[in-house]
Amino acid sequence: MYAKAEKTIIEGAVYFDLEKDLQHRQAIKTERNKLIQMMLNEKTSGGKTQIPTKKDARDFHCDTDHLEEEGFHAHH
Repeated sequence: MYAKAEKTIIEGAVYFDLEKDLQHRQAIKTERNKLIQMMLNEKTSGGKTQIPTKKDARDFHCDTDHLEEEGFHAHH
């Protein structure tokens, strides 16, 4: 048997609520399905489609120089 947090409350502020989390997950699932259905309907009605683009996976190390060019600053 494992413990499962239903709520996390710190100094009276609710930081996590399992019931609200489940509702939020269901809302996301519903929205995702709605968007997928909209895309499928657009495709079957002859709408223009595009191929998904894949971003290259990048490994980040403490000595990665290009991070500063992109606005990330290392703390030494």
